[in-house]
Amino acid sequence: MNYDLEYEIFKYLCEEAEKYVNFKDFLKNNDMTFNEALNKVNEYRKNFFDLLEKYKICPDNIVSVCIDLINLIEKNPENKDLHYIYSVVITDRGVLMDMHRGERTAEQDIRNWTEQKKFSDNLTDFLYEQCVMKKRLHEVFKILKHPYNTVSGYEEELDDILHMTLQHNFLNKGKNSRIYYENINGLMYQVNSHNELCSLKPYIISAVLSRRTTLMTERKHYIPNIKSVLKYQEYNIYKDNGRNFNAYQSALELYEHLRRYYEDSPEVDISFSDYCFANLSPLSEWYYQNCEPNEPIPMSTRSKIETLMSKSFPVIMSYKDYETLEETEYQIYCDAEYELREKMLDIAEYII
Repeated sequence: MNYDLEYEIFKYLCEEAEKYVNFKDFLKNNDMTFNEALNKVNEYRKNFFDLLEKYKICPDNIVSVCIDLINLIEKNPENKDLHYIYSVVITDRGVLMDMHRGERTAEQDIRNWTEQKKFSDNLTDFLYEQCVMKKRLHEVFKILKHPYNTVSGYEEELDDILHMTLQHNFLNKGKNSRIYYENINGLMYQVNSHNELCSLKPYIISAVLSRRTTLMTERKHYIPNIKSVLKYQEYNIYKDNGRNFNAYQSALELYEHLRRYYEDSPEVDISFSDYCFANLSPLSEWYYQNCEPNEPIPMSTRSKIETLMSKSFPVIMSYKDYETLEETEYQIYCDAEYELREKMLDIAEYII
């Protein structure tokens, strides 16, 4: 083990030790007696296994549960019980599927259940919101088939957006440019022409300017195609060619800037805008892979699940069994864990 890894482990253990709360205070902080907490854990486990039985999901191990669940979700993507099972399985902290239940203490179960319930509830709410937003975006495409409404009275907003966007270096060509002014004016006319487009202002403006920079700054009378920026845009987020990573950083900074500007605007739905930003390009994924997260950049469905799932998910063998494996066998099991993990992440797209 190299020094850096040893230091990181030491630092992690120190941080966890600082967070530790003795069990008596833990129960008091969560407004529970020991018996009340233990009853809730047992009820939580019983409800889970009753649902497995209801849907004929094999409860023998994490592999059988996940495979059966994946097959059921593919056939019944709108079933709320299956969504719940998914959320609690992928966030399990050992309360449900621990291979060594006989070695666990009641205190471990109570502490882990408290943490897991917080994460699983968070994931359930998030997946529900993603489903709502996906349907809402589908409705926006219907709106775009109709003529724009006539609008006026957005001069102050237009001035603010011009001033704000020109603070970003990649839009330098727009400075003192009549072309850029007229094109921004046309864009603001479009986004103000309908309530649902208004609700998406941070995303639409940032997407148009980052995807169509040259056209917005150099082509006269350019009319952005709003429909195109509401469709997924692929980027190469895995290799820096010397320009693309800087461009991604600029696009993220612009969105965050616009997001803050519109945060208190009653006509803008930040959650809806965030959904589009996170799911209509891989920029959010790039951010969490390459930057120190210090801004509220919205997460894609996959990234959000990865932050809430157990770090060890899925453990398909006991640690003692792993110690007996030869290197080749060990790699086979590691590959199987990775494949199952990816399948569980992918199946979330069926839910939303």
